[in-house]
Amino acid sequence: MSTYEFRLPDIGEGVVEGEVVRWLVKEGDPLRMDQPMVEIMTDKATVEIPAPRAGRVGKRMFAEGQVCPVGKVLITIELESADGAAAEKPAAAKAVVPAAVRASVAAPVAARSAGPRTAPLTPAERARSLGPVLATPATRKLARELGVDLRGVFGTGAAGRITSDDVRRQTSGAASRGPVTTPAPPIAREPGDVAIPFRGLRRRIAENMVRSKHTAAHFLYVEEIDCTELVALRDKVNARLGDPKAAPHATGVRKVTFLPFIVKATAYALRKFPQLNAALDEAAGEIVQRKHVHMGLA
Repeated sequence: MSTYEFRLPDIGEGVVEGEVVRWLVKEGDPLRMDQPMVEIMTDKATVEIPAPRAGRVGKRMFAEGQVCPVGKVLITIELESADGAAAEKPAAAKAVVPAAVRASVAAPVAARSAGPRTAPLTPAERARSLGPVLATPATRKLARELGVDLRGVFGTGAAGRITSDDVRRQTSGAASRGPVTTPAPPIAREPGDVAIPFRGLRRRIAENMVRSKHTAAHFLYVEEIDCTELVALRDKVNARLGDPKAAPHATGVRKVTFLPFIVKATAYALRKFPQLNAALDEAAGEIVQRKHVHMGLA
């Protein structure tokens, strides 16, 4: 019986590591070909990694919550046939990723520490926890040549992407402006408190909410409006939708709420006041007023 080393493959452009969310097999379990082995957390989804060979689970190299770098041995598989293992050994260094898994990964995974921590984070560690590293291969190559850790660089490109200029400024000691962060003080705990690991999708949602606070202005506007005509219009539309002869193309739609009218009115308002439909490009020192209106509701 021979051992097959399965290394974490490159499951998406720019992905350098993945977090083990949940193991689906135990050490010593029999393993079928293409049987799901482990769930790996990516930026947009949790994907299952299937078994590339049949055999028996040897050793799981990373525990749940730990981060496995791409190319490192994730799990070992005891193969039944020594000849088959020898034939596949050269391929162990470069695992093939199923198309379904690769298609579900669109962005890199944020660097995370695995266990509880009591010591304050250093500035570099704090920067690593803010989110994924977005950079082109050319920028990554430049960072390696200059000895710059991209996880400690604030990106000024689109969606926070790190540019080559950001890397050069880091080496010159004039790092680009970014949000000032200080380590959060430890929370006082009392007997009976329950500690839940802060990782996976819950952590990704929290990081995106923090990023939203830094990049978008949050405000509330309240106004009292007479909607008598809107109520009448909605009643008229619903009466028309309820009549198959009057609305033969309204398949499955028999009633509308006020929400479509509010969304349409908001879109008109954003076109009338383009300064509200704008983004700040700090790197260029410009306010970009959007021509199109893209609206999302939660």
